[in-house]
Formats: sequence, C-alpha cells, structure tokens
Amino acid sequence: MYVNFLSYAGGFWPKTAEQTLMDQSVYPYLAARTAQPARYGLIPMDFSDFHVNVLQLLIDKNFTA
Repeated sequence: MYVNFLSYAGGFWPKTAEQTLMDQSVYPYLAARTAQPARYGLIPMDFSDFHVNVLQLLIDKNFTA
C-alpha cells in the first residue's frame, strides 16, 4: 500500500495557493507520465473537489498500472 499527500502550507490562503500548485506542478507532472507504470496509492489532498482533472489522472493511474 502506498500513501502520499498533496497539501499546501506556505503562508497564503490555502485554496488559492493550492490551485496554483495543482495547475503548475502536479497536473503537468502526472499528465507527462500517463504512459509510465506507477501507483500513487492513497493521496489525501486539500480541496480535492476543485481538482477533478488531477483526481481523474490519479484514479486512472492507480487502476491501469
């Protein structure tokens, strides 16, 4: 079992900072590695309902690798 996390703590309003983190770092990282086998496991994250594109990539990766 794998456990990772996506959370932000940096002195800014978390909801705004989290969106920037997801758009500029997490989503491009996952999208660039869709063809590579990997399992990311359980990933607690802040405001997950605002990041449906990231959630779908994680779900696809965990069930197709």
